[in-house]
Amino acid sequence: MILLTSLTPGGDMPRVQFSDKFAHAFVYFVLTILLARAWLKQDHKVVWRNRAFLLAFIVSMVFGIMLELFQHYFIEGRKGEVLDVVANMAGSLFAFPMHRLLKGGSFT
Repeated sequence: MILLTSLTPGGDMPRVQFSDKFAHAFVYFVLTILLARAWLKQDHKVVWRNRAFLLAFIVSMVFGIMLELFQHYFIEGRKGEVLDVVANMAGSLFAFPMHRLLKGGSFT
């Protein structure tokens, strides 16, 4: 979903102003939670479990930055935006305390 919407040419996308930053934050929040949960479920990779949220955050950020750069340089009618990366980061960072709160202080 992230890849598809990020690589859609600009003329095909609806025009929205500030609300797209909330969409960025929400999507990267979900991505980070899903990646972290996947690493937490890995029984044979203790190192991955111990650093699940750090790994999920790093992967989410690298993915988001790469998509913004790709949009800027290769997708007609689109431009990469620093504020999109900031919104992605905010969503990813929010995943950490929210997951902990919902799991009652536990990460498993």
